[in-house]
Amino acid sequence: MKMFTRLIATLLAVAVFAPISAQAGEQQDRMKGCAKQYHEQNIPKDQYRAFMSKCLKKDSGMTSAASATAKPATTAAAPAATTAKATQKDKMKDCNANAKTQNLKGAARKDFMKSCLSGAAPAPAK
Repeated sequence: MKMFTRLIATLLAVAVFAPISAQAGEQQDRMKGCAKQYHEQNIPKDQYRAFMSKCLKKDSGMTSAASATAKPATTAAAPAATTAKATQKDKMKDCNANAKTQNLKGAARKDFMKSCLSGAAPAPAK
């Protein structure tokens, strides 16, 4: 009787988890295809996440010719986003350096960083 119960439990588990593993296989195939496109197009490393996200969100039924024509627009828009990120990084570096030279800590540092990153004039040290 125990053996029969184990057999039923095993069959039930296979029936439940088989569709999940099939979905995982499709996702992995799409990821492999997107990674291949990423490497073929020589996109900079700092744009990898954005590229993969857009590629994976696309309809999986898209033909390779259609996806090839869609890629140049993606790579053209990406440098603008990278420039904005670089500006934000630069702001963070500058504000952190200013807060450090002013020896700010705790709430005073938090207020200073908030005003500095928002673009307002830096708040005076407290």
